[in-house]
Amino acid sequence: MDNQINLKAIVFDKDGTLFDYSLVWHEVIMTSIDKAFSSSNSKRVEKRKKDLIRLLGLRENGETVASGAIFSHGKFNITKKALWFCISNLMLPSSLVKYTKKIMEYNNILVEDKIKNMDFSKQRAIFKTLKEIGYKIAVVTVDNRTSANIFLKYMGIEDYVDYIATKDDNIAQKPNPESFNIFCNMFNLQPNEVAMVGDTVSDMKYAINGKAGYKIGLLWGANDYPNLKKYADVVYPDLYYLLNDSTIMKK
Repeated sequence: MDNQINLKAIVFDKDGTLFDYSLVWHEVIMTSIDKAFSSSNSKRVEKRKKDLIRLLGLRENGETVASGAIFSHGKFNITKKALWFCISNLMLPSSLVKYTKKIMEYNNILVEDKIKNMDFSKQRAIFKTLKEIGYKIAVVTVDNRTSANIFLKYMGIEDYVDYIATKDDNIAQKPNPESFNIFCNMFNLQPNEVAMVGDTVSDMKYAINGKAGYKIGLLWGANDYPNLKKYADVVYPDLYYLLNDSTIMKK
């Protein structure tokens, strides 16, 4: 990275970047899976639930696995994992799609109850500081827009975000840089004037494809330090470390 670059904007991933993924999502997803499979009469239901949890990249103790579908983002990789799940669990792909839709519906309901009582004051303080410095801010997520809006609302940062891209938008998903380019064009930014903050290799490749000026990896989600350090300019344990980053804070 060229230390002389004057950063003017920051793109953030959402899950595992704006907050600790496990702290928010682990209990929600586990409960949603239980609810989605509650009407199943299959003798394989317990195995299917456990295998689905592993496929997603979660462990029962709350740890995350970087190779899981949640953190992979690539359609081919996720499809391959899903097909293997169906084969090993003697389940039709259409049935997996049905259960996945149920899980997502429960997620949207349960996560709102989860986060509305959580303390996001530190995140709000960071975003307030970034806006005071003068940054344009984007949030680009593979989550749906309903969920993204719920998070920004309850985190109290929606007024600080200038652009949001989700999987519901008619644009290519990360690591394709289409949303990055849209953001740059929207605010007349040069790509190297934009920093990217994310928790997955896909986020870093998205930044590289978009020619971002600064790439920050966080360990709040996939917790994939060995691979993040290959692509990121710097890797931090969590979002709070941005306040000590001399490039972001322009010290």
